Amino acid sequence: FYFNASIIVITAALSIIQFIVVLFITYETKKATGYKVISSIKDLVPTLISTILMCIAVFFISRLNIGVLVLLIIEILVGMIVYFSSSLFLKNKALSEFLHIIRISK
Repeated sequence: FYFNASIIVITAALSIIQFIVVLFITYETKKATGYKVISSIKDLVPTLISTILMCIAVFFISRLNIGVLVLLIIEILVGMIVYFSSSLFLKNKALSEFLHIIRISK
Protein backbone atom coordinates (compact mmCIF):
# COMPACT_ATOMS: atom_id res chain seq x y z
CA PHE A 1 0.00 0.00 0.00
CA TYR A 2 2.75 2.44 0.90
CA PHE A 3 4.43 1.97 -2.48
CA ASN A 4 1.19 2.55 -4.42
CA ALA A 5 0.41 5.68 -2.41
CA SER A 6 3.90 6.99 -3.07
CA ILE A 7 3.46 6.55 -6.82
CA ILE A 8 0.17 8.45 -6.73
CA VAL A 9 1.74 11.29 -4.72
CA ILE A 10 4.71 11.48 -7.09
CA THR A 11 2.43 11.47 -10.13
CA ALA A 12 0.23 14.22 -8.66
CA ALA A 13 3.25 16.33 -7.75
CA LEU A 14 4.77 15.94 -11.22
CA SER A 15 1.44 16.92 -12.80
CA ILE A 16 1.27 20.07 -10.70
CA ILE A 17 4.88 20.95 -11.50
CA GLN A 18 4.27 20.36 -15.21
CA PHE A 19 1.22 22.64 -15.09
CA ILE A 20 3.27 25.40 -13.45
CA VAL A 21 6.00 24.99 -16.08
CA VAL A 22 3.43 25.28 -18.88
CA LEU A 23 2.06 28.49 -17.33
CA PHE A 24 5.57 29.91 -17.05
CA ILE A 25 6.44 29.00 -20.65
CA THR A 26 3.22 30.50 -22.02
CA TYR A 27 3.85 33.68 -20.02
CA GLU A 28 7.41 33.95 -21.32
CA THR A 29 6.18 33.23 -24.85
CA LYS A 30 3.71 36.10 -24.53
CA LYS A 31 6.50 38.43 -23.42
CA ALA A 32 8.76 37.37 -26.28
CA THR A 33 6.24 37.09 -29.13
CA GLY A 34 3.04 38.79 -28.00
CA TYR A 35 1.13 35.50 -28.29
CA LYS A 36 -1.54 35.71 -25.59
CA VAL A 37 -1.84 33.16 -22.80
CA ILE A 38 -5.55 32.69 -23.61
CA SER A 39 -4.62 31.86 -27.21
CA SER A 40 -2.11 29.29 -25.97
CA ILE A 41 -4.73 27.70 -23.74
CA LYS A 42 -7.24 27.62 -26.61
CA ASP A 43 -4.62 25.85 -28.72
CA LEU A 44 -3.92 23.29 -25.97
CA VAL A 45 -7.53 22.43 -25.04
CA PRO A 46 -8.34 20.23 -28.08
CA THR A 47 -5.12 18.26 -27.57
CA LEU A 48 -5.87 17.87 -23.87
CA ILE A 49 -9.41 16.65 -24.56
CA SER A 50 -8.18 14.17 -27.18
CA THR A 51 -5.54 12.90 -24.77
CA ILE A 52 -8.06 12.43 -21.96
CA LEU A 53 -10.47 10.57 -24.26
CA MET A 54 -7.64 8.34 -25.48
CA CYS A 55 -6.55 7.57 -21.92
CA ILE A 56 -10.10 6.65 -20.91
CA ALA A 57 -10.51 4.36 -23.91
CA VAL A 58 -7.16 2.63 -23.34
CA PHE A 59 -7.93 2.28 -19.62
CA PHE A 60 -11.14 0.39 -20.34
CA ILE A 61 -9.46 -1.73 -23.01
CA SER A 62 -6.73 -2.65 -20.50
CA ARG A 63 -9.39 -4.37 -18.38
CA LEU A 64 -9.85 -7.07 -21.03
CA ASN A 65 -8.65 -10.48 -19.95
CA ILE A 66 -6.55 -11.40 -23.00
CA GLY A 67 -2.90 -12.05 -23.76
CA VAL A 68 -0.43 -9.27 -23.07
CA LEU A 69 0.81 -8.89 -26.64
CA VAL A 70 -2.69 -8.88 -28.13
CA LEU A 71 -3.80 -6.43 -25.43
CA LEU A 72 -0.89 -4.11 -26.22
CA ILE A 73 -1.69 -4.13 -29.94
CA ILE A 74 -5.40 -3.45 -29.29
CA GLU A 75 -4.55 -0.63 -26.84
CA ILE A 76 -2.25 1.03 -29.38
CA LEU A 77 -4.79 0.75 -32.19
CA VAL A 78 -7.73 1.96 -30.07
CA GLY A 79 -5.61 4.80 -28.65
CA MET A 80 -4.59 5.93 -32.14
CA ILE A 81 -8.15 5.74 -33.48
CA VAL A 82 -9.68 7.60 -30.53
CA TYR A 83 -6.99 10.30 -30.54
CA PHE A 84 -7.07 10.81 -34.31
CA SER A 85 -10.88 10.84 -34.59
CA SER A 86 -11.34 13.15 -31.60
CA SER A 87 -8.67 15.48 -33.00
CA LEU A 88 -10.53 15.58 -36.32
CA PHE A 89 -13.86 16.19 -34.56
CA LEU A 90 -12.38 18.98 -32.41
CA LYS A 91 -10.58 20.47 -35.43
CA ASN A 92 -7.23 20.38 -33.68
CA LYS A 93 -4.91 22.89 -35.38
CA ALA A 94 -1.82 20.78 -34.72
CA LEU A 95 -3.36 17.81 -36.54
CA SER A 96 -4.47 20.02 -39.42
CA GLU A 97 -0.95 21.43 -39.79
CA PHE A 98 0.54 17.91 -39.60
CA LEU A 99 -1.80 16.63 -42.33
CA HIS A 100 -1.03 19.72 -44.43
CA ILE A 101 2.72 19.07 -44.16
CA ILE A 102 2.23 15.42 -45.17
CA ARG A 103 0.17 16.49 -48.23
CA ILE A 104 2.83 19.00 -49.27
CA SER A 105 5.69 16.49 -48.93
CA LYS A 106 4.08 14.01 -51.36
